Amino acid sequence: MAAQALTTPASAWNTAFSKYQNLLRRLEQAQPHDAEPINVALATLQDYLMTLPAPSFGALIHKLDILFETDLTKPDRDGDEKRLVMADLRHLATDTHELVGPQA
Repeated sequence: MAAQALTTPASAWNTAFSKYQNLLRRLEQAQPHDAEPINVALATLQDYLMTLPAPSFGALIHKLDILFETDLTKPDRDGDEKRLVMADLRHLATDTHELVGPQA
């Protein structure tokens, strides 16, 4: 019972996302021959993050950033539309955060 109380959805998300961010930093600094295992670990963490409930708008935005990763850079209508939706979501999250506080 005590272990369940310590592993809340928010703490599971925060732990996994922190590991994900650390791997991204490692990948940025990695030599080409060291990148493959980091990419595999990143893909595994991305899959895991997608299975976790998003505990906040910020987490949801991160999930969508991961999901739309390559689409957001496309210079076509699909990329434009996804960038607009993500901008809308970021604005809504900011507005909600200002009204409700960090629990949103």
